[in-house]
Amino acid sequence: MKENPKLLEVAITKLRQMVKKPSAVEKAKKSRKKQKFTNLYNYKSTPMTTREPVVLKTLDKNAPTTLKSKKLSLTRKTVDSIRTTYRLTVNGRKFLCPKQKNKGKPGLFLETLLGIPASGACLDCIDGELKSFPQTKATSRSRLAKQAGLGEGDYIPSETVAITMINPAELPTTPFEKSRLYKKISHILFTPFVRDGDHIEWRNDFTFTREHPLFQQIKKDYETIQSYYLNHKMTKSEIGKYLQIRTKGQGGTAPKTFAFYFRRQFLIQLFL
Repeated sequence: MKENPKLLEVAITKLRQMVKKPSAVEKAKKSRKKQKFTNLYNYKSTPMTTREPVVLKTLDKNAPTTLKSKKLSLTRKTVDSIRTTYRLTVNGRKFLCPKQKNKGKPGLFLETLLGIPASGACLDCIDGELKSFPQTKATSRSRLAKQAGLGEGDYIPSETVAITMINPAELPTTPFEKSRLYKKISHILFTPFVRDGDHIEWRNDFTFTREHPLFQQIKKDYETIQSYYLNHKMTKSEIGKYLQIRTKGQGGTAPKTFAFYFRRQFLIQLFL
C-alpha cells in the first residue's frame, strides 16, 4: 500500500502542534542548569593546586561596615553585657553612618549594633544607660584642652551630651536622689566616636557610676541649678560646673523645652 504524501504532511503538522514549545523562562532555566553542570564538571576536572580558594568572610577591623537589618532580641540587656559586646565587635572599627541633621543617629545606630531593643523605658538597659558622643582632635587654640593639660592632636569631645528632659514643675522640689536625672546617670557606658566623612570609628569606652568622684560634683551642680530656679523661676546655661540646662526641642515657634546636659569639661575629665 502506497503512502499518501498529503496525509503524511497533515499528520506531521498536527503532531508538531501537539508538541508544546518551551517558553522563554523554561529556556533560561535549561540554559542555567546546563551552565551549572558545565562549571561543576570543569571544577572537578581542575587539579586541586590550581583551584581558587574558598574565602570565608570575616570581620575586618579596618573595613567599613554597613548595618544590615536583623531580627533583634527583645530581651533587655545589662550595661556589662553591652560593654562586652562593644569591646568585641564595635570598638576600633569603622562603620558607615552618613551625616544627618539628627545628631542622635550614631547613638541609635550603636544601640542597634549592640542589640538594644527600642522601648519606652527610662533606661536603655536594665541597669543603666548608653551615651555616645563625637570626639575631635584638639587644636592649638583649644581652651578646654589646655585647661585639662591636653595638647594639640589629643582627642576631646566636640559636643555636649543630652541626659534627660526637665519638668519645670518638679525641678524646685525634687531631691537629687529622687530625680529622673539621678536614675539616668547612676550607671552609664560612654562610647565616643570619631567621624571621617560618612564613616565613624568607635573608640575606647568608659563606665561612669555613683562611686566615681565626679558624681558628687554633679549632685552639687543639680542643687545649684535647683536653688537658682527656685529663686528666679528660670535658669541659665552658665550655671553648673559639669552639668547644665539648655533648651532642647524643635525650636522655631514650638514651645521651649529644656534638658540636662553633660558639659564637655565633664567628658574630658572622664577620659583623661
